[in-house]
Amino acid sequence: MFNDKLKLEFVLEMIEEIESYKQKYNNSDLMINDRMCFNAILMNLLQIGEALNKLSPETKAKYRNELPVKDIYDTRNFIAHDYGGVRPDIIKDILDIHIALLKKNISDILEK
Repeated sequence: MFNDKLKLEFVLEMIEEIESYKQKYNNSDLMINDRMCFNAILMNLLQIGEALNKLSPETKAKYRNELPVKDIYDTRNFIAHDYGGVRPDIIKDILDIHIALLKKNISDILEK
């Protein structure tokens, strides 16, 4: 679990970077409409997907409800392989809904 702990801590760092953009822009619409910020968010999401995918099979199985690794990795793959096809409205949903839940779930896992 030690390596998995480091990976989860890294994911929290990436989420905190995204949250720092939210503080600067005050809402996700402004974030996704600023091209530089949007690109930075996509890079953070790539890193999140990659790190979660590298978790041990045991951790993925144990926390499959808290960590939807396959969905997150699928998002990472879409960003990586069809960068120009990424829809800002989907990224906005990730920012507005899913990131906070992922952060809470990872924080809860790390506290155990």
